Amino acid sequence: MLKIMIRLMLSMIYRLGKIPLLRETGALGLLNHLLELLYHLDSIKKNTYKLCKIQYEGIEFEMIGMRTDFDESIKLYGAYEPLLVDKLLKIVSTNDIVFDIGCAEGFFSICASILNKNPRNIHAFDICAPRGRIFKKNFRRIFNMKKDYKQVCVSNVNASNGVEELTINQYVADNDLDVSKIKLIKIDVEGAEEKVLQGMDGSVLGTSDLLIEIHPGAIERRFNGCADTIADLIYGSGYKVELANIRGEHRGGIAFPWRTVQKEEFLAIYKDFVETDPPNFAIHAYK
Repeated sequence: MLKIMIRLMLSMIYRLGKIPLLRETGALGLLNHLLELLYHLDSIKKNTYKLCKIQYEGIEFEMIGMRTDFDESIKLYGAYEPLLVDKLLKIVSTNDIVFDIGCAEGFFSICASILNKNPRNIHAFDICAPRGRIFKKNFRRIFNMKKDYKQVCVSNVNASNGVEELTINQYVADNDLDVSKIKLIKIDVEGAEEKVLQGMDGSVLGTSDLLIEIHPGAIERRFNGCADTIADLIYGSGYKVELANIRGEHRGGIAFPWRTVQKEEFLAIYKDFVETDPPNFAIHAYK
């Protein structure tokens, strides 16, 4: 019942957020306050989070993670979404800068921190404050350090009219980051993929490796996105693309391994996933 209520209320807020007047007066802020309330209600039942032990390909740590999908994946594979972790292991090395857009409780950021041996080279972003608090707790537990995430909606526009939105290009400029040292950008934003990519175009896009969870249904219905635009941004930036289905047995799906896809095949797979279950797949874009 709680999950149904969450989905209905989030859907309502997303729809309200598309109305210009409400957007200007803080619809994203309202969404965040709603998330705070719902996570609080769920935590009263004491079934939201648990301590999980990750053991995968030489990476070992314990973190606070959500039950259900996250917990079940750890039990089955030793890691969450291991096909993504496989790519992370091959891409990131000491002192590489990594962006984790949609960091949630921090699993990907923690793995990247272990690999690059410098948690301060992780730049994490998420709109959800309750998960952000768990993110901070996990970094204190594992690295004995205070690690902040950026509570912001990563998008194709910068903050205006009280709406907290930020492009990656602006973030890189504001923090005087060397684009050539940003090794990997992971994006898991439940349908806002097109907006994030647009906010990287002309600077970061085309230089760093990308690991992106593509959510076709959410892209189309929540954010009025377009497969052609996403494909043009990625392939037009000179990337080669590998694609995989990362949803495993715990989600009732069958994972298929990474394989190279051309633009036409990417668009065909995207179309198949718009109306089907599972609702997402992953891509690795690289030079």
